[in-house]
Amino acid sequence: MIRSKLTENKKTEKGIILANNKDYPFIIAITSELEKQYNFACINKHNGYKEFQKFLDDTVGKNLTISEVDKRFLRTKGKKEYYQKGNINTTLHHYGKDRTAFRIFGYYNTENNYFVLTKIDCCHKVHNE
Repeated sequence: MIRSKLTENKKTEKGIILANNKDYPFIIAITSELEKQYNFACINKHNGYKEFQKFLDDTVGKNLTISEVDKRFLRTKGKKEYYQKGNINTTLHHYGKDRTAFRIFGYYNTENNYFVLTKIDCCHKVHNE
């Protein structure tokens, strides 16, 4: 059996199959409660709703891949952060565009290849705390 590198899966030490392919479509999911102070209540008419909708339009709406979204929106400056909750222990990613203050935070569910939204930061307060 011949396998292409693009479709090859890797097994972790625990035996869970993880896709090592960033060419999957970028999908956002909310799988648990968003962090307090960084949920949909922070979005209002004057702050955040347009930026969040624009981010969705520019990513999911344009059927971008994970790699394309990372290339265009991933913020990489600053210290690396991690997300821990229950049995999840993974790297936290945050996305934003240019110099706008709007950011979203989350992690990748590598088993099912989607981005799990954990917080919405309308005013870029997370790294200013």
